[in-house]
Amino acid sequence: MKTAFVLYPDFTALDATGPYEVISRWPDADIHFLASSSRPVRTDCGLAAIPTDTTETLLDPDLVTGGYVVRDRTLGSLYGRYVYGDWCTGQLRSLKPQLGAATDDQPLGLTVPSPSSFGRDSDGRIYVASFAGPVYRLASDPGAP
Repeated sequence: MKTAFVLYPDFTALDATGPYEVISRWPDADIHFLASSSRPVRTDCGLAAIPTDTTETLLDPDLVTGGYVVRDRTLGSLYGRYVYGDWCTGQLRSLKPQLGAATDDQPLGLTVPSPSSFGRDSDGRIYVASFAGPVYRLASDPGAP
């Protein structure tokens, strides 16, 4: 899978490096760091990240937005799974993180337009920010078994 992490001015480094540590261990992972130019991009703390590709040099990537391991027990079967998003499709996905590998990657059946970041509050609830403006919280479906 061709995976690109988008680097933009003032991004939080952990939003790229956290998911990179998981996804880079997938079989056939093809990882890229994408920016609008080949110049270094500064994070919100001043770290310079050097892109491997630009929007002109990398065609048809699967763009991943970093996520979190779910620690909210009210989310049932998502507990302990890593949730993340695809920037292009808006699809939210989850996988089982394990040492040296990740397994059981699957869609959640939820979409968020242009997911730009994930967050977790002190109660472990997971939030997804959309580049379009809204912030969403993952919640259990009261009608689900």
